[in-house]
Amino acid sequence: MDLSIVSILLLDGLTNGAVYALLGLATVLVFTVTRVIFIPQGEFVAYGALTLAMIGNNVFPATAWLLLGAGVAFAVSVALRSPFQFEVIKDRAALARVVDDGVVENVYRIRVMNRTESPQHYRVAVGGIDGLQLDAPELAVPPAAIETLVARVKLAPEAAQPLRGQTTPIEFQVRALQDSPGGGAVLRDKSTFHVPR
Repeated sequence: MDLSIVSILLLDGLTNGAVYALLGLATVLVFTVTRVIFIPQGEFVAYGALTLAMIGNNVFPATAWLLLGAGVAFAVSVALRSPFQFEVIKDRAALARVVDDGVVENVYRIRVMNRTESPQHYRVAVGGIDGLQLDAPELAVPPAAIETLVARVKLAPEAAQPLRGQTTPIEFQVRALQDSPGGGAVLRDKSTFHVPR
C-alpha cells in the first residue's frame, strides 16, 4: 500500500464520516425540536444520493418526476383547502338542562380557525330538529388565529316533548360572511342534542 492509496482511503473515510455526522446531527436536531424520531430520514438521503448519481452520469434524474409530482400535489391541496375550519365541542358538564318555562338547553363550544391572512367574520346556524333556536353572536376571528364561541341551543317544550330521554343528531353550519375575504364559504359539522326525561 503506497501513499496515494492511503490518501484515497483517508479522503473516502472523511467523506463518509461527514455524511454520517450530518445525518446524526439532523436526527438530533429534529428530535430535540419535535420529540419525534424521524424514521424516513434515510429515504431522503437515498433520494439525494440517487439524484446525484444520475446527474453525475449526465442523465436527467428520474427522481425529479417524484419531486415535481409532490410539488403539484401540494399546490392543488393549497388551492382547494377551505379558508377556515371549525369543530363543535359539546359541554359534557351539563349534558342538557331545562331552563325557563320548560325550554331545553344544550351548550356547545364552537372553535373556529381562520386560515386566511385577513380578519374574518362568521355566522353560526343549527338545524336537524324543527324548532331549534340558536343563541350565539357573530364571531370575529383575527388572521391565522383560533377563537371559541359559546353557543346555546334551545328547544321549546312542545317540540321537546316527543323527544324526551332521547339524543337526536343535529348539524351546525358555519358561514364566512360575504364582506370577508373568502366570504360565502360554508362548512358543516354534526353533533347531538339531548332532551332529558
